[in-house]
Amino acid sequence: MAARREETRPRAALNWTLSGDAMRPKEAPWGFIGQNPVQIVLAPGQSRLVKLGIAANVPLMLFPMRSHMDEVFAVDGKQWPIIVPMGDEIAVIVKNTSAHMALGVDDKEPLVAIHPLVFSGDTDVT
Repeated sequence: MAARREETRPRAALNWTLSGDAMRPKEAPWGFIGQNPVQIVLAPGQSRLVKLGIAANVPLMLFPMRSHMDEVFAVDGKQWPIIVPMGDEIAVIVKNTSAHMALGVDDKEPLVAIHPLVFSGDTDVT
């Protein structure tokens, strides 16, 4: 029987890059939570691109976090989950699907679950 070859690869420390009104992602047991930086109100049928101002030095996988997941869409019509390349800012589209009521999205409201794809467990903000 051949000996099993094991190899350990170094994992990157996660460095967040924040811009504008961005808030540092909150740690969660399964990754991080990306929060809406400012309060917005959408009229019925309206949609808005929300840039969270968050980027990282590693690739990230995103899932929607709002209670009504059909209100949060990936940019460019991508399907969930979406992969954000390292260095790219996280952005999502929030859409009011109602025909009658306005939709409010509070500041600090969780919009996306963030899962670093390569991560040593250490985080910092640069």
